[in-house]
Parts: sequence; C-alpha cells; structure tokens
Amino acid sequence: FSLLDILMLGSLVSSEHVAIYKYAHSIERVLYQVLTIFVVVSFPRIEHYFHNGNTHEFNVLINKVSKTILLLALPLVIGIQFVSPFLSSSIYGESYLASAYVFQILSISLIYSPLTYLLGAKICMVHNKEKSIFFTI
Repeated sequence: FSLLDILMLGSLVSSEHVAIYKYAHSIERVLYQVLTIFVVVSFPRIEHYFHNGNTHEFNVLINKVSKTILLLALPLVIGIQFVSPFLSSSIYGESYLASAYVFQILSISLIYSPLTYLLGAKICMVHNKEKSIFFTI
C-alpha cells in the first residue's frame, strides 16, 4: 500500500525519475517513523485511559502527544526546506540533486501524517472501529 505510488510512477515515467522520487520518499519515510514513535509508545496508556473511563487523562494525553508531534514536525519541515539540497547531494550524490525538491514537497506530509495516524487509526482502534481506519488515512 505505501509503495503503490512508486509502482504507479514506474509505469508512467522513466526509471531515473522513479529513482529520484524513491530516494526522496525513503528519507521522508524514516523521518515519519521517528515522529510516529511517540504515538506507538503512548498508545497502551491511551487505551488504558479510555477503557477505564478516564476521559480527562485520555484527552490530556492525546493533546500532549499531538503537541509533541507538532513541536518536532514543524521545525523539522522548515529545516528540510533549507538543507534538503545538501542532504540529498551528500547521501545520494550530485546526480540525484533533483530528489531534494521532491523531498521538500514530501516533507510537508510530516506535519499531518503522524497526527492522522494518532487521531485516525489509533483512536479508531480504541473505539473498536477498525473498519473505519481505511477512511481516516
């Protein structure tokens, strides 16, 4: 599911363009995993508060995790806008400098994707509405 975009690009454009996108996408996915670790770590406590009826603590923890994600994601995305050309050329070489611009665009999803994961998928799981998770993504 997460690599469907790369598969579709492969049928539409050259392999060089797919490589440029894939390299930018791989860096963005690593940073996404770093941001979503806060959701994964806090989920057992979120579930505990919900099932014990502690709605105040549940809401406080959801707010704390959301604020932590935003506190980390906003400066990260702003920083990426400035250092992505250097980062891309350092990691992949000058021939893939174009991936820096793709990375700048993809990095914007680092603001809302972890929040969607928290507020969509994980909250649906707590409420036993796993069938609704598809619509939150």
